[in-house]
Amino acid sequence: MTPQLHITTEATLRPEVQPVRNFSVKPKGGFWTSTYCDGRSEWVDACQDMFESAYQKNWFLLVPSLSARILQINSLADLKYLLRTAPNPCPRTHIVWLDFEALAHSYDAITLTTRGQIETRLTWPETLYGWDSESTLWFRWMFLDVQRIATPEAR
Repeated sequence: MTPQLHITTEATLRPEVQPVRNFSVKPKGGFWTSTYCDGRSEWVDACQDMFESAYQKNWFLLVPSLSARILQINSLADLKYLLRTAPNPCPRTHIVWLDFEALAHSYDAITLTTRGQIETRLTWPETLYGWDSESTLWFRWMFLDVQRIATPEAR
């Protein structure tokens, strides 16, 4: 996996990951990153359309371990398969979200690729609407190296 970008208000980054708890299409907890390549991140690009505060925070470049068990969602078919194997029904809305707590037992992270984000964003009832861009949710700390990098100017 290519280097990952994490943006935070914290000046230093501690090797900690809050346990994930099922909540909705996105869980509470975990540790979020986005692929960082050629000085760019799709998450930053997506946020720039909404706000520029990402440029006012601390940027950290992380190198994932080669042994990390990463589940990849690259299509709507991938999401539908996962929803059959790790469902988390929400009785109030009749929507079935991913059971992130169950997935955390077998994987170190789950990544939504660019293609996966495009294919799952506006689908119903199977959806990942709210992930907004290519990104990775880490269930545990699986990084070999972490370095703070300079924050580029807003584009």
